[in-house]
Amino acid sequence: MNTKNSFLLFFLIVFFDQFTKYLVKASNFPTYYNYGISFGLLANSNFAKITQTVVYLILLIVVGYLVVKKPKAKVLLTVFTLLLAGGAGNSIDRLLNNGGVIDFIRLGKLPVFNVADLSVTIGVLLFSYYELKPK
Repeated sequence: MNTKNSFLLFFLIVFFDQFTKYLVKASNFPTYYNYGISFGLLANSNFAKITQTVVYLILLIVVGYLVVKKPKAKVLLTVFTLLLAGGAGNSIDRLLNNGGVIDFIRLGKLPVFNVADLSVTIGVLLFSYYELKPK
């Protein structure tokens, strides 16, 4: 992936995330407001939210550094884009919804999630695979 495609992917994910959240709110589709960190954990803990934000920023810095250090590793640019887009989508929610993130996708017994969460999860899995695969 090149930088131009990375910007396009970022904006598409953020747009799709916000658009789907708008649609579910407008259609009275069952939504859940997550005021905690991942999967609604520690909903009443400001410390947990701050810790999650710091960990997220550190992860972005590490992946960003690796993108610069290993420019041939185009998968890292994809990872960086997925993480940044997912974080941006949920950050927009927190700003617009009194600190809550709209979750609406329910699959069996999995925690309820949204498009931004999916983007972050795919980014983390892709990063893990890239770093752990035999070289």
